[in-house]
Amino acid sequence: MRALALEHLRADPVGIFGDVLEERGIDVDAVRLDQGEPLPDWRDYDLLVVMGGAMSVWEEDEYPWLADEKRAIREAVLAGVPYFGVCLGSQLLAAAFGARVYLGPEPELGASQMFLTADARRDPVFRGFPADVEVFEFHLCHFDLPPGAVRLARSPRYENQAIRYGRVAYAIQCHLEPTLDEIRSWFETSPSLV
Repeated sequence: MRALALEHLRADPVGIFGDVLEERGIDVDAVRLDQGEPLPDWRDYDLLVVMGGAMSVWEEDEYPWLADEKRAIREAVLAGVPYFGVCLGSQLLAAAFGARVYLGPEPELGASQMFLTADARRDPVFRGFPADVEVFEFHLCHFDLPPGAVRLARSPRYENQAIRYGRVAYAIQCHLEPTLDEIRSWFETSPSLV
């Protein structure tokens, strides 16, 4: 099996998610879209992992590859290809299926609680999680729930912390993957957010 990992920021690589896939015998091809690497054909892969980034989904003039990425995400998910999105990856999934993505009322930064919904208790992936999980947040944008999607978790400030679209497309607004050094790097590269 092969996974396509779409990265948008050097400080937010596929990291531990890629390690987990490789431990299970799945090859991971990481592509740095923000560095001009071309978007491969999703049909050559068995699953997609779409990571975070500093850009917003509507900034297609500045990041023209965003339009192609959203189109590829939509096509892949509709074809039944498993999808896992993190932060920007969740916003891209929402936008690909017609949901509004927007600047939130305030940033979510640092450690925060994420609370699972009743739907998460019946979900094959999320039912094993505790009712509340401490996660790391680092985002300014939020999104409406796409039509047909299921909300799996929320936070005190934002309703859509984890969602499922269809049977095999999952996305989380929070971060489970960064090391402490990576978190320090994020704050160093964005001092205005501190």
